[in-house]
Amino acid sequence: MAGSVIYATHLVFDVNITGSVNLITGGDPIQILSGDDRISIVSGDSLDFGTAVLDFFGRGPVPVRGPIYVTNVSNGPVIVVVTGDFRNDIVPLFGRTTGDLKPPPANAFRLDRSGDMMVGYLGLKFLAPSTGIKQTTIIFRATDVEPSALQPPAGMVSWWPGDGNANDIVDGNPGALTGDATFAPGMVGKGFSLDGTGDFVLVADSANLNITGDVTVDLWAMRTVSGDVDDDAMITKGRYGFPNTADERIAYTMYFTIEDTLWVGFSRADGERVSMIGPTVTDSSFHHYAYVRSGNTHKLFMDGVVVASGTFTGSAEDTTGLPLTIGAGRYDPALSGFGSPFNGVIDEVEVFNRALSDAEVKAIYDVGSTGKVKTRARIVFPSARDGNEEIYVMDADGSNQIRLTNNPALDDSPVWSPDGRKLAFRSERGGNSDIYLMDPVDTDGDGNGDNLVRLTTRSSIEHSPTWSPDGRKIAFNSNRDGNWEVYVMDADGSNPARLTNNPATDEEPAWSPDGNKIAFPSDRGGNREIWVMGADGSNPTNLTNHPAWDDLPAWSPDASKLTFFSNRDGNPEIYVMNADGSNQTRLTISPAVEYDSAWSRDGSKIAFDSNRTGNFEVWVMNADGSNPVNLTNNPALDASPDWSPGIVP
Repeated sequence: MAGSVIYATHLVFDVNITGSVNLITGGDPIQILSGDDRISIVSGDSLDFGTAVLDFFGRGPVPVRGPIYVTNVSNGPVIVVVTGDFRNDIVPLFGRTTGDLKPPPANAFRLDRSGDMMVGYLGLKFLAPSTGIKQTTIIFRATDVEPSALQPPAGMVSWWPGDGNANDIVDGNPGALTGDATFAPGMVGKGFSLDGTGDFVLVADSANLNITGDVTVDLWAMRTVSGDVDDDAMITKGRYGFPNTADERIAYTMYFTIEDTLWVGFSRADGERVSMIGPTVTDSSFHHYAYVRSGNTHKLFMDGVVVASGTFTGSAEDTTGLPLTIGAGRYDPALSGFGSPFNGVIDEVEVFNRALSDAEVKAIYDVGSTGKVKTRARIVFPSARDGNEEIYVMDADGSNQIRLTNNPALDDSPVWSPDGRKLAFRSERGGNSDIYLMDPVDTDGDGNGDNLVRLTTRSSIEHSPTWSPDGRKIAFNSNRDGNWEVYVMDADGSNPARLTNNPATDEEPAWSPDGNKIAFPSDRGGNREIWVMGADGSNPTNLTNHPAWDDLPAWSPDASKLTFFSNRDGNPEIYVMNADGSNQTRLTISPAVEYDSAWSRDGSKIAFDSNRTGNFEVWVMNADGSNPVNLTNNPALDASPDWSPGIVP
């Protein structure tokens, strides 16, 4: 679950090279507990801001969880976070000092010690501007939850995490440790430890790794030694042809030259290399590297930022029959096999069969040591196969269908929390329809998910829960005030508040993944339409504006699209539209009834209900409507699917 801001303030400073750092304003609740407001500073030097301590609560240090971000939001002097307090131990937080008058990028100073508690102490340094007076504003934010693992982007072909084995956790392309290759602490868990003397990971040739078109290759790497006598290859599909370039066949490669320069590229069918040169890297820190090829353009990323880009003609050469190597490059039988051995640790190696966007690459870097979700995606759904509707869960391919509730009352409308650790659902087990929470596992064998909690306790009917993307709130339907409206409450059931207030029926809310909007069906215009409003209930807007019945909206993971079902073409089918209501397009074409859609977290698949085989089953199709597949294949009712985070097959 993503952390949300619970404490925020700002401090504004004037920094004058003639002799002072003047605290102009300080916002509540942070206070300066000690230290002078004015500190002498000399041009080009840096000084600690006295013994100033920032108290995030204004009443003494109180533990908070998760990262603290410090952002310099103006062109003032450089601010460097230098000390902090972990469980009363002073440790360095961030040692990098940027150049004169160059503010650090947003969120550059990030304190992230997963699992640790931290009190709100920060020490500051100022790097004086060379001329004049510059004002700088610093914003401090604290979060009270740890960052959650990132949903793996769509299009992943293979992923070798290096967590104590060389397995590909996405597809059947396992690696084999060669030489003395072993494992060591990586950026995320463990990584491949290579000593530069012939150690590498060998992955046999596979058709899905032989990518000649759009591709993304990314990994984390830490070099132990710079200035090596040979190139340090991080990943290569194919073989280098040195010294005989006529033998070269490379689909994609990333390595460091003997001059410590980052190099990426491929070879064309005519034998020519297409390459880009990146920065020189000589430190022994983990960095994230990514190579993205899209059409006739390609980019090289380092730590989430494009450091080189270019255009090219032609396409990468076919490397059928040649392996993929992690930590080595040359594969030339005339030269006794492999070369360009890497010295250090390589972690989280991934290959995608598409070009990731700049934002997707940056998200992988930003999540850092938290990493991506490494479990397989699952689908939760209600089913009547055991006599009444209960909650079931299955793998995304339909296997391993397991019952999670065991109650004679109705249980339905299950939805995963954003981090996949909880399920919210509707149940009548308490005598009326209420919202409940449970874990998606049954460890005690009683037939119910663990840690069952009832969230609503009124005599009214409550149903259709939907989570806010930070996991802190749940929107739902209730008739507690006389007609069906959309309400919101904290995830523990506290602080319920009404969001809609209309004599018509407003139901089935769907919270947008960016947190800004809630879509819902309403008949306030005279017939059932898809509406959208702000997450606070403001500015309700009709999106569909069609005389037919439109119902059950579901957001795409990037919040750019909505699916819904409509009978506008004669029978209920799944449609998709842009988030502003434009470009309404039919996805399913069947004489059966199709409804209640849900997007996979990577946006590549859509699960939905259909009775095209005679009864309602859970189906899945590609996001463009192609390749529909029946997942449940059961004579009873199976409906209302929802996807967990995880790897989507």
